[in-house]
Amino acid sequence: MGFTTSFLYSFAFLEVVPKFKCFDTGNPDPNNYRICDSKEICNNSSIKWDYMWEDPETIDNLIVQLDLKCEDEIVIGLFGSCFLAGIVLGSVTITRIGDIYGRRPAFMIGLAITSVITFLFLVNKSYHVAYLLCFVLGFGITGK
Repeated sequence: MGFTTSFLYSFAFLEVVPKFKCFDTGNPDPNNYRICDSKEICNNSSIKWDYMWEDPETIDNLIVQLDLKCEDEIVIGLFGSCFLAGIVLGSVTITRIGDIYGRRPAFMIGLAITSVITFLFLVNKSYHVAYLLCFVLGFGITGK
């Protein structure tokens, strides 16, 4: 199973908001914390916090990698919309290439696009660039 397939199947997990633990004292004691939410962390910069990695719902996903804990839900949901828009545009263009020139060129174009985008996803730290990457990944997946 390739990256694009795992990305497509796990899209819901890539947008799950992680759990947070807040430390009430100035010294972050790993055993002395309370569960808090992102609004509390974002509204008060003096709170010491960490991701609650011991919780099974907290995973290293787009929210953690791109530091989106303080962003609106629409910023996070736009990843799926960009991916779907890329699939729609790819269905109109790359699949037509497959009709005209055969399946191999369309597959090779899709493979090249998804290979490059996969690498760029791994090194990207900006959610604005990630929107574009999601769009292009959706575009390229139609060739495969």
